[in-house]
Amino acid sequence: MLIVAGLAAGIGLGLLFGWVVWPVSYTNTTFTNLSTADKENYIVLVAAAYAADLDLHKAQSRLDWLEAPNAPQWVAELAGRYISGGRNETDIHSLAELAHALGVDTAQMAPYLGTPAPNPQQENSP
Repeated sequence: MLIVAGLAAGIGLGLLFGWVVWPVSYTNTTFTNLSTADKENYIVLVAAAYAADLDLHKAQSRLDWLEAPNAPQWVAELAGRYISGGRNETDIHSLAELAHALGVDTAQMAPYLGTPAPNPQQENSP
């Protein structure tokens, strides 16, 4: 019983200090503060959103938050790395389509433009 009381008191004090006494506060935090890997994950998410809604203006606006000097080229390079690395086909198609819409085309992306990759769940459906 003493262990349970001690555990409850520890959790309670931890929550009190973490949320009330010394809460975390983020200041001057922007997308530019993200690590390169996180920025690239964000680009993949922007490409997936673009594939879903085909809203190029919204995709460009989202990429502008990264404040990258040449975001369209970065999208194309990321697509190339995904292709070379044998990554997820849906992500590759999304990245290639976004890069193409942004005006950057490469020979490596050409096979991924146009028809989206089939959904593996649809292939196994009767």
